[in-house]
Amino acid sequence: MSKLESMQTEFKNWLMKVKNKTDLTETAFNNLIEKKLIEIAIKNNYKLLDRNDLLGNDDIFLVFGNVENEKYITAWVNEEGFDDKEVDDLW
Repeated sequence: MSKLESMQTEFKNWLMKVKNKTDLTETAFNNLIEKKLIEIAIKNNYKLLDRNDLLGNDDIFLVFGNVENEKYITAWVNEEGFDDKEVDDLW
């Protein structure tokens, strides 16, 4: 299992545990998701490079860079989790 797959699995497992056990508003739940995505990324030697919340509709897009190999991953703050799509065109 790749590091990205491992991170995604950890996120999805966490999401399954908390999703139906919370009565938070959508905004509060998204804040919780964002915090967990950042926590998982940091634990796996990624650092948060960009947080873009200017997209409207409460959409928040996170970009992480790997400290060891300069690989980039992204995450929308929603229930999808991490992705390794190319992010060079974002800057």
